[in-house]
Amino acid sequence: MENLVKYNLVDTLREKSLSSNSHILGICLGMQLLMSEGEEFGNHKGLDIIKGKVKKISTKNCISDKVKIPNIGWNRISIKKQCSSEWSQSPLNNIQNNEYMYFVHSNFIEPEDSKIIYSTTNYDGFNFCSSISLKNIFACQYHPEKSGKIGLEIFRNFYSAIKIDKS
Repeated sequence: MENLVKYNLVDTLREKSLSSNSHILGICLGMQLLMSEGEEFGNHKGLDIIKGKVKKISTKNCISDKVKIPNIGWNRISIKKQCSSEWSQSPLNNIQNNEYMYFVHSNFIEPEDSKIIYSTTNYDGFNFCSSISLKNIFACQYHPEKSGKIGLEIFRNFYSAIKIDKS
């Protein structure tokens, strides 16, 4: 957030989030910055584009008190049932339920509106939001760029949505 403020990008990002002609793709920290506030390195305000909080993963949330944080590695993403009909119209089109994605994170988001959650992931018994979609915004906690062919498909789908909107 400090750098977004420093380079005068906060207002631009907020304006783009409201524009039907713009698309926003948030990956990992990019998804977390969309939230209202976060608790990484103290409590801080986010972009407040999406109402919600960024919270730390805690061993208290997980089954094992020896769970490794940060969560680094491959985990499955599960379609949230209420979104299954919209899945084909999202960047996750053609991505199978319970597909593996690559994660590197110590925090997770908790959006106020659970209807925007597109997928969840289970990390040692702890279920967290792993992707969201709201109007022209798609964001994910995992890294498509590190998730091989499946991740490339997400980028293709996102690009196709932009291309269709620009036509």
